[in-house]
Amino acid sequence: MKFLSVLVVVLVALPLVLCSGVYAEGKKKEWPTSPVNINTASKQEIQQIPGLGDKTAEAIISGRPWSSLDDLSKIKGFSAKKIARMKEKKALTTGKDTAPAAEAVVGKTEAVPEKVEMKKEEPKEESKD
Repeated sequence: MKFLSVLVVVLVALPLVLCSGVYAEGKKKEWPTSPVNINTASKQEIQQIPGLGDKTAEAIISGRPWSSLDDLSKIKGFSAKKIARMKEKKALTTGKDTAPAAEAVVGKTEAVPEKVEMKKEEPKEESKD
């Protein structure tokens, strides 16, 4: 009788356990629509990125300031492959990697040509010979 009650508990519990895993997978993190600045973001903002958990977020914060995303390879478990994926998804920024491009556009001045006067050609008179 004891065996039967254990079997019933297992048969009832097993589907619940399996379904909870499916439910947890349904809560996958989405890639951000704009990059998260690793030099200014909060722990919670960093954790919103797929593949970045509690310990990684803490390591990112404690390693500030970061001059390049490639420097994240100093963090245990942050492989070159993971960095490449973050770059591909444009999930992270240092805030410094976008500045030069912006400065180039804002600081760039184009030479304006001097005003050139155009001479009007007067109609030629036809000779009456």
